[in-house]
Amino acid sequence: MNIVMIKCVDNRFARLVRLAVCLITQQVGETMKKIKNEAALSKKAIQVGENYALKRGYAGFSSTMSANEKTEAIYRLLVLDKLVVGLPADKEDLPSMKHKLALWIQKLLPKDDPLLK
Repeated sequence: MNIVMIKCVDNRFARLVRLAVCLITQQVGETMKKIKNEAALSKKAIQVGENYALKRGYAGFSSTMSANEKTEAIYRLLVLDKLVVGLPADKEDLPSMKHKLALWIQKLLPKDDPLLK
């Protein structure tokens, strides 16, 4: 957390400014944390997600459906079933969805799985 020191006559105002600066730098600096093997975890999440969707009653994924479309469909299904926390509407893009799926599958895999190493 970065704090900018401001010298003010009123101590309460200085604290308020420091707090505002801290909050702004936290929000600007927020990024997705890198996950080891994120691409492989995303692929595994799509495989597991497809099986989950079929068992849930989804009609199925066509062979012409792209990986990006599958990612979005599985992500939206998991959010609907409250298995994954949804992204804010302004940050809902494909890389973020893949990241969420990777986090989801990471929690489901056993500790000794090779993808987690």
